[in-house]
Amino acid sequence: MELSVLTLRVVLLFFPGVLCALVVHSLTIQRERTTPQFLTSAFVYGVSTYLLLAALRAGSAGVADVFGWPAPPRVTFFAALTDERARIAWGEIGLSAVVALVLALLLAAAGNHNLLHRLAERCGISRRFGEPDVWSHFLNSPEIRWIAFRPTLCMRDGLRHSRTRGKARKSCCVT
Repeated sequence: MELSVLTLRVVLLFFPGVLCALVVHSLTIQRERTTPQFLTSAFVYGVSTYLLLAALRAGSAGVADVFGWPAPPRVTFFAALTDERARIAWGEIGLSAVVALVLALLLAAAGNHNLLHRLAERCGISRRFGEPDVWSHFLNSPEIRWIAFRPTLCMRDGLRHSRTRGKARKSCCVT
């Protein structure tokens, strides 16, 4: 198997994206991903890390202007990706890998705590709760203190009828 220069260049430049995808995948619970899904997420994470690195560079360049310090080096990811003659900046790949680790930890924390679902629920956008089933949602919820199960007497019209201290109560049938 022969690696072309372009293939080696792409593998090196997207190392931070692959690193981010591996960390997110290992820290979150999700279905097994296929190879195209993994490569797509690695591509998105890789471009995101370089865009974050460029934003950090722009912010630090503004601070450097205010204090009269020398400006940090420019992010050359896109030039190195499109131009075969451009040099690969190894320091940039290293900084991007550090940004990728921080991004992976933030994404894993957001995914594990269902922050997107909670925000959508509070904004009235969605009623989904982000758990695989309703029991996981209630057992992981901080608002629920206890759940009481009562024996059922009979079943009519999809509702379970139970008696507690002489009073009949109706509750939704969960099967």
